[in-house]
Amino acid sequence: MLRDGLLAGLAATTAMNLGYWAERRIRRNVEGPLDYDDSNVPALVAAKILRQSDLSDDASFRLGLAVHWGYGSLFGLTAVPLHRKFGAVPATAIYWGGMMAFACVMFPVLGDTPPPWRWRSDVIVTSAFQHLVYAGTTAVVLRALTRRQRDADPDVTLAGDEDHVASGTSGADGVSGSAGAGAGGVSGSAGAPRVEGTV
Repeated sequence: MLRDGLLAGLAATTAMNLGYWAERRIRRNVEGPLDYDDSNVPALVAAKILRQSDLSDDASFRLGLAVHWGYGSLFGLTAVPLHRKFGAVPATAIYWGGMMAFACVMFPVLGDTPPPWRWRSDVIVTSAFQHLVYAGTTAVVLRALTRRQRDADPDVTLAGDEDHVASGTSGADGVSGSAGAGAGGVSGSAGAPRVEGTV
């Protein structure tokens, strides 16, 4: 769980960076940060939490990088239980909504940004899209990692796969049962199909 969450968070943070890079290539007329995640606000939040108010620009930049990659990777841990319980699509929606709510509260309270209803519309759109990139990438990576684990251990299942697993087991029981009935002939219960339960 810990490894999967960290890997998913790291991949999602990388995808988010690529998303910002692509948006800058498209919106060449925009100068400065595209949204508050793309600015020094995360560093200001961390500095306030750490009670470091006199950071130099260089120290603030390094702190911002550490927060961006460290927080981005660690936040992937919160997605693991959601995906195991709800499956990819519902968990991604919940995860995205949670991240947006967190940003809308944390940045004004600790980062001295305006409240979200005073953010520019392009900032809101960028923030919503980039967090969707993060949430979607997290879902894809966790799904791939869990499927790989299931290939190695059939007892590992994903939310939403239970019906598939059950139907596969049922089909296998039906085939063995009919074969047993044909071979047993009139021998009675010896040829009856046995239900061992799902694997």
